[in-house]
Order: sequence, then C-alpha cells, then structure tokens
Amino acid sequence: MKAGTAVRVTGLTKAAQHNGKTGRVSAKAGRDGRVGVELSDGQVLSVRRENLELVDVSASAPPEEKKPKTLSRDNSMLREFDGSRDPDTLALYYHYNDQAFDCFNAVEYTEQMLRYYAAGMSVVGVLPRRILDNEYFLVCLQHKETEKNTLCEVGFQCMRQFAGISMLVKRQCFESHRPGAPLASCQVACFASAECEADFASRTSAYGKLCRLIDTSKITVEEEVVQIPT
Repeated sequence: MKAGTAVRVTGLTKAAQHNGKTGRVSAKAGRDGRVGVELSDGQVLSVRRENLELVDVSASAPPEEKKPKTLSRDNSMLREFDGSRDPDTLALYYHYNDQAFDCFNAVEYTEQMLRYYAAGMSVVGVLPRRILDNEYFLVCLQHKETEKNTLCEVGFQCMRQFAGISMLVKRQCFESHRPGAPLASCQVACFASAECEADFASRTSAYGKLCRLIDTSKITVEEEVVQIPT
C-alpha cells in the first residue's frame, strides 16, 4: 500500500472502536507487517495489513457541480474592433486559453480555418452583420461531435446564440483591403476582383487547401443583415 492510499479499518478486536473508520496510509508496512494509517479525525494507528480494506474514493465522492456558463456583452471591445482599419484586425476571434478576444489578419485567419478543419470543425453558417455603417460576416463552425461544441463567445457578441466557434470577419478584400468586397465562392473570404483572389492564393497556399475542404452545400448563408448594437 502506497502512502496516500484510502483505506477502512476492519476486524480489530482490542481496539474495536476504530472499526469502520476511514483514513489514508501514512507509512508503509514495517517488519511486523503493520501499516501506519492516519484516520480522518487526525488520529494515527498502526494496523496490520489484514485489518485494512481499500476504499474507492471515486465512488464515494460527490459529483462536481457543473456551473452554467454565462456570457456578457462587451460593447467597448466591438467598438474598438470596428474602429480599426489595420489589416491585422480583419477577423475577431476568442482565444479560449487566454480567455480574451484577439484578431487575425487574412493569412492568419485562413491558416486558422485549416486548423479548425484538421480538428474536426467545419463551416455551417455565414451570417451578414453590421456595426454602425460597416459590413461584416459571421463565420460559424461546429464540430462533428455535438458534445464538443460549447456556447460561443463571439457568436454571443454578434447577436447569435451558437454552440461552436465563430469569427467576425470584416467585409473587405483579403488582398487589397478595399471595403465592401463580395464573398468568394468558398463563402468564407472576400475579394474585390478575380485578380485579387488569384494574387492572394498565389502567396497563401492555405487558401487553396481551405477552399477544397469547404462543402458549400452544407453552409447556411443568410441574407438578412443584423445590426450589432454598440
């Protein structure tokens, strides 16, 4: 029995008052075969191995109570994102490890999309959004295993109750950064012209790989534009 093992005292005759008490091994068996046991009340006994039985602590421990996940709106964050014309702030996402919002540029966004697909995620929806006078689209991804999808931070900020992952992307050309560019055939990127798309694909190999992975027949593309309050 290793130190820390949970045990129950049983079968004692001279100290029968300790029978049924639980504790943990504090010292391994000595030459006389006795094991040191610290009881839950703090008392320490020297007990023979045959007078101890193992206790399954996992079965006796009460299950942990799962706290419901709550989200709150952060209008100042959305205003800051909307007010930046820096190409490095093309797409807004939520970094789960850091528990903070951050941004991708066009290349980073495309590479991250590939990582999502490699992890079993896929695009299921592209939803138009607007902040003040600026146009956006919300890219929604879900895992093929439903239980792996949790309430989405960015989706909540963008007026969408969604279980999965979302990124809010500015409606601007990924290559020239011109605003108001139309969606490409893959539905997850924008280009002002075919030349811009070709130029972006030539310097970003991830874009072509991503387009081949996306099944547009399984993507819901909404037309109604939802205004995001700030």
